[in-house]
Order: sequence, then structure tokens, then C-alpha cells
Amino acid sequence: MTYVWEPLPAVPGVRRERAGQVAVLAATSGGDLLYRGKAPARGADLAAGNAGSNAPQGGSVSFEVPPGTLQLRVSVEAAGGGVLDTEQREVVVPDLASGLVPMSTPRIYRARTVRDAQALAQDGAAVPTVSREFSRTERLLVRWEVLEGNPTASLLNRAGQKMADVPVVPAVAGGTHQLELALAPLAAGEYVLELRPQAGEPVLIAFRVGP
Repeated sequence: MTYVWEPLPAVPGVRRERAGQVAVLAATSGGDLLYRGKAPARGADLAAGNAGSNAPQGGSVSFEVPPGTLQLRVSVEAAGGGVLDTEQREVVVPDLASGLVPMSTPRIYRARTVRDAQALAQDGAAVPTVSREFSRTERLLVRWEVLEGNPTASLLNRAGQKMADVPVVPAVAGGTHQLELALAPLAAGEYVLELRPQAGEPVLIAFRVGP
């Protein structure tokens, strides 16, 4: 499992304490501890796909868990110390070895330029974004694992109507397949990426494009 976090964008005129790291605790439904650790914020200079950005960045942490129901407790800690917020949720981890799950959870990376997207495609350690709101000046890189076969992808409008096929290519790093989507040709609005395995149900990724 990989847990990824990002701070909320700054709101003009609103002062709030900056998140410095997230503490993650994972346990089985029976209470057996599986993982305890922290994901500190990355520096702005390490933010893949956000070259030149001075905004605070989030972080990620990966750990091994067995299939089944997982209890996940997350604590957001301030950069200067203290807990800002906590959350507890139940997560169902699929059994990838069963053959019933054709694809992994897709990971989305944002890039400002073609060069940034090319760098992301070569970086298997890049941290994905949790945001689903992007600007028309950005490009999206989506990568995921497929157990077998060749997946396909389409761009849909908010009504679920197909707008275009999106080419899927073998991933260079950090997955088996990936696609790149330039947002500049799209009008501001809501869209859906449909990822279809060769056999099984498709995965839908809804996102919004702003100015």
C-alpha cells in the first residue's frame, strides 16, 4: 500500500499552520499492528512535475499489507509541532494474486511542460498527486500495473460520452502501462478517463480542468 498526502492550497487572506508531516498507523480489523511510520513533506525542489514551485509539498509512504480489511489512522502534524487533524478509515485491500483484479489503482502525476512529463516518465520513484483539479497549462501522466493483456483508454465528457481514444504505451518506470494527456485542448469543465483492461471492469478517473 502507498499512502500519499498533499496540503490544501493556500487561501488568500486566511492564515493557517502548515502541515509538516503525516503519521500513519495501519492495523488489521482484529487490531494487529501492521505499520507505524511518518511521511514528511517533500521540499519544493523535489516536487516532481512542479519545477519552480515554492508551494509546500506533500509526501508519501509505502508498506506491505495482506489482503483484507485494513484500519488506517492518519494524523496530520504541523511543521512546528502539534497535531492539526486526525482521520480514521477502513480500507479493503484486494488480493492481487487471486487473478480477479485485472489492474492496480492508477496513479496520476501532473507536469507543467513536456520536459517535466518526460522526466516523470523516467522516474519510477515519483510521487503521484492526490488532486483531481488541474489547469489547462498542465499535462497528466497516468501509470498503473496490468496483470495481463493490453489495456486501452478513452476520454469521456461529464455525461459519459466518449470524446477521444487516449494512446496507452508500456511504462518506462514505475508500472507496466502509462498514458499522457495534454489538457490545453480541453475547455474548462469536468471529464472522465476510462481505463479498460483486456478483461474485467474498467476504472474511471473523474477530474476537473480549470482555466
